[in-house]
Parts: sequence; C-alpha cells; structure tokens
Amino acid sequence: MTFELDQRLANDTIFLDRVGDVQIRIHKNANVLWFILVPETNEIEWIDLSQEHQDNLQLMIDQLSLFLKQTNSFDKINLATIGNVVNQFHYHVIGRSQSDPYWPGVVWGADAPLKNYSEAEVDKVKYELALFLAK
Repeated sequence: MTFELDQRLANDTIFLDRVGDVQIRIHKNANVLWFILVPETNEIEWIDLSQEHQDNLQLMIDQLSLFLKQTNSFDKINLATIGNVVNQFHYHVIGRSQSDPYWPGVVWGADAPLKNYSEAEVDKVKYELALFLAK
C-alpha cells in the first residue's frame, strides 16, 4: 500500500522538508510556530511504527524542540499525538508563548482568528530550519 497524505493534513499544512521518510510540515496558522511531522507510513499508532520510524521521529522531535528553544523565545514547547480527527499518524511540535492568542489553552479549535503565513515567512522558516538541521 502506497503512502498518501491525509487530505486534512494537506489542507492545513505547508510542506517544508523531508528528512528520510519523515515529512516536516508547518501548520498554516501563523499565530504559533506549529510543526507537524508525518512519517510516510500507513500505520496510525506509535506502537505500530517500525523501530526505524520511531527512532527517526524521536530524532526529529528532539531537533525541532531544540530549534524552537534555541532560535525563538518560547515559554513552552507542546508535543502531542492525538489523531482522533486525522487518523493518519502525525506528531505536533508547537512553540507556545504567553503572548500567543491561545495561551494558556490548546491550539486546536480555539476562537482566535487564523493568521496566514506569507510566502516570505514560510521561506524564512524553511531557511532557518535548514540551517539549524545542517549543524
């Protein structure tokens, strides 16, 4: 069975990069710096992922968390896998600050209006992330 990105993830995110078989995507909501990792697999639970997928994902979770911590001044880094609405396995790594419109609540389904990224802002995140990952 070939991998196909869930349409909701495709609609809500922007592709940034691929490291091995893990897509690094950014949520279209620019109110928070919200990465979504998607391993190119049809498994839906962490425990069903191959050890290689788990290892690759853990490395990327760590790298994105360090990126958020070292290159931005976030008060908290949220990590989550829920998947009740989007069944395809994906992992959220979100930089949170007390000044974001959702603080201290969750980012899902919040009332604050969506803020879209400009193309230049997406390019800047891609560039900064590429530099950081190249270290």
